[in-house]
Amino acid sequence: MLKIITILFLFLSFTLLNAQESDSTSNIANDTTSIVMTKKPSEALWRSVIPGWGQVYNEEYWKAPILFSAAASLTGLIIHFNSEFNDYSNQIESALDARKRILLENPEQATNEYFFIENQTLSARQVEILKDNSELARDRRDLSGLYLLGVYVISTVDAYVGTHLYDFNVDEDVSLNFLPRFDGALVVSLSYSF
Repeated sequence: MLKIITILFLFLSFTLLNAQESDSTSNIANDTTSIVMTKKPSEALWRSVIPGWGQVYNEEYWKAPILFSAAASLTGLIIHFNSEFNDYSNQIESALDARKRILLENPEQATNEYFFIENQTLSARQVEILKDNSELARDRRDLSGLYLLGVYVISTVDAYVGTHLYDFNVDEDVSLNFLPRFDGALVVSLSYSF
């Protein structure tokens, strides 16, 4: 049994040594074709927690304010629609309690969607309108949250791909030109230089 273990140990160590030698020779051969990335994709992913920060890391400065303002606007919409949803829910609860009344503290701020009632009972239609408005505010809040998630995904994917393409060579060796002719036709010319 000891002989078998010794033979396996020697075989594995010989195989590992041989593999290390072949890896080192292949690395020397591939060093001329390997591309060294100057930006880390993991760093871009961590910076994408705030939309636009990953784009600043990739030096794509024009994208950062677009993504950041989209995320900030959608966050503001979520807060607004959540506040509306809570207001309508509170009105519905007040309307459905034993007194069946909704009292607003500031009647001058009331709109046609909010009912100012002091000594009247709400009709079933008015309660139904409040429920519809509540559902609409909830749907708008949820849809804004979905859009915000989309902005985060776009920001993260763009930062990750931008990190990989940061060192990509974009010389003007290839050009595509559209040239009009005198007879009204459009000529497309493609040129490639070495």
